[in-house]
Amino acid sequence: MTGWSFPAAPAVRYRQPARIAIAGPDGAPRTLAALRYARELAGEAGRVVLVDTHQGAARAYAQADPAAPGPNEFAFDLIRIEGDFHPDMIPALIATMHDQGEPVLVIDGLESWWTGPGGHLELVDKKTVRRDPNTGWAAMRPAERRLATALLTYGGHLIVTVKTKSEWVVEPNGSGRHIGRPVGTRPEQRDGLIQEIGTVVEVDGDGRTTVTSSVCPGLLGQESTEPDPDLARTLADWAAGGVPALSVAGCLAQALDPSATYATLRGLWSEAHAAGLTRAWVLNPADPAGRVISLGNVLDWRGKQFGTVPPMAPAPAETTYPDSADEDTTMATDLDTFGNGYDA
Repeated sequence: MTGWSFPAAPAVRYRQPARIAIAGPDGAPRTLAALRYARELAGEAGRVVLVDTHQGAARAYAQADPAAPGPNEFAFDLIRIEGDFHPDMIPALIATMHDQGEPVLVIDGLESWWTGPGGHLELVDKKTVRRDPNTGWAAMRPAERRLATALLTYGGHLIVTVKTKSEWVVEPNGSGRHIGRPVGTRPEQRDGLIQEIGTVVEVDGDGRTTVTSSVCPGLLGQESTEPDPDLARTLADWAAGGVPALSVAGCLAQALDPSATYATLRGLWSEAHAAGLTRAWVLNPADPAGRVISLGNVLDWRGKQFGTVPPMAPAPAETTYPDSADEDTTMATDLDTFGNGYDA
């Protein structure tokens, strides 16, 4: 006996939102591509929220007068972030977007939480002990996982842009002259993160796009001379074709329903766990400050109100406590008062 059980069940593909990562070097139209895909996902009158980390550069695509009549291809609401880019800002952002029910979210410049001021790499250096870089990376690994989990469990369509490191190559142009242009090599982000997010679209300085990673049939290897909104529609149609699944908002509403019973919470836990939602970040409904917590902890807390706890997966090695007691972080939530840190 191993002490572990491994029940098997028929695999099904759940309905899910579209997730797209756009990677490209300096000068590549990453924001343009993101807005084209976002508008296709939102529809003509749907709402798009864009998180800008580049000093408001995305405003260049906005209409001068949002109230002016006629279609606006790039109508969007802007959240401008500058200064500190602590990785735990992403779970807080995702929880807030869940609370607002935003259908399409664009994070323009995800690399800022990796290489920017107050970002992951700076915090690794800050937490390094006795010049051993492994200590810094080990201390920041929980925050790295929280960021990734937040992105992977967002309940709406998600598009992120990531800058890639650039190398200059010299090539002949149409007139026979040789010119230099930047070519993206690897994202300025943790290895493999953008592939985990979903479909990866690489865009070069001329606006040409190539799908380099996707599980959507027919998309892998697709090329276009410019960002094509049809790519987003193809992905969204395929993602919506799965088995209907519980949403983050729906699960939270059922968990907080005053008429909920232990039996319904137990069933809700199983359904949320099967859909991979117990690790989703939401605003803490018991915290007036609006700090964040995992959906699994909400179910845990509600179960304890009946004097027992719904069955749970084994607790992870680390919980969602702040990385240090003296560090200013958006994740400063004492989970002892709201569950035991399970599924965080």
